[in-house]
Amino acid sequence: MNRIDNVGSAIIFTLLLVWSCTPAKERREETIALENIELSNLNGEKINLSDQQGKTVFINFWATWCRPCIQEMPSIAALQTQLAGENIEFFFASDEEVERIQKFKESRSMTLNFVRLGNQEALGIQALPTTFIFNGEGNLIYSEVGFRKWDEPATIEMVSKLIKDHE
Repeated sequence: MNRIDNVGSAIIFTLLLVWSCTPAKERREETIALENIELSNLNGEKINLSDQQGKTVFINFWATWCRPCIQEMPSIAALQTQLAGENIEFFFASDEEVERIQKFKESRSMTLNFVRLGNQEALGIQALPTTFIFNGEGNLIYSEVGFRKWDEPATIEMVSKLIKDHE
């Protein structure tokens, strides 16, 4: 590769990095609403997300083949435990077949709310894991692509603040 190719690659990498770290308010807040997400439980019953009105909703998009997704699940479970009693609901959404999600769930000792996602492409999710947090009105208030340790004190504080600021 010559010097121009290296510079071009560095610029593209930097732009992608900046875009992936841009807060939801600057990127997606106006384009994704909670009501536009199609979820069903593992019995195939549609989940009506409007039932979550007034609650903060945390949705983690993942896949059984995604190592970073699986690695961050215990930290999200710990966050969920830490925030027990707060006004927040957690969903773990995969667009894989229900049988595959069920098999994954049974092979782990996590009691997470695994659900099936029906419209991943329509949501513009291009990488996993991706996490969306919605306020009580169903508006996207936080979006992150990539792995995070959700049980770190600063992250727990950030999510707690999102809950309190949007009650």
